Amino acid sequence: MKRLLLTLICSASLALVSQASMFSQPAHAAVQRSSDFEAGHTLGVGLYGLSYDYGVSWFSIGLQAGSRSAAQSLYPSSYTTLNLSSRLMARVYQEDGLTAGVIAGLQLDPGSPGDRAYLTPDLGVAIAYDFSQFEWPFVIRMNLTLALSERNTAFYGGPVSSSDYSQPSPNLLQRLIFGPQTSLELAWLASENMEITTGGGTLLGMRLKF
Repeated sequence: MKRLLLTLICSASLALVSQASMFSQPAHAAVQRSSDFEAGHTLGVGLYGLSYDYGVSWFSIGLQAGSRSAAQSLYPSSYTTLNLSSRLMARVYQEDGLTAGVIAGLQLDPGSPGDRAYLTPDLGVAIAYDFSQFEWPFVIRMNLTLALSERNTAFYGGPVSSSDYSQPSPNLLQRLIFGPQTSLELAWLASENMEITTGGGTLLGMRLKF
């Protein structure tokens, strides 16, 4: 039953997470935090980001830094900035390899030159499930968060400069986006203290526990 539930959730969310990664905030495997965290220090290294988290019992706190390079293919003229964020994770369920938790984050986007900076809080859920394939241990993890965008957007979906007054202001529902903590990853547990990950906005990453 739990396998079926997780499969349905991941299948239904995969397209949404992929769209969120393309049109709002790029997700980064390896630097995400999920509900199956362990106590102690964790360092995540991805192609477009770094993260550090500390977990104790059912609670975790962490920091992340990453660029928006994954979005450059859609907006080649956009300016690449280093976004900084913090996140809190509270695990609420853990049984038979399935864990679930609540995640909250706050991201600082410095913005383009001449533009304003943006603070984006988001809130959502995190699910992780571990399984074995060919006697190798794997974990599939999904974070799904929502946020309210402060950026004005045109109806074609592209970013609009704050100086462009010809575009209408979006309403509340049009501002609702997938949050910066939204991500989907597959991790191979290479050893007790190291994982190799793929998914999100980067092809390959690594997570170290110590």
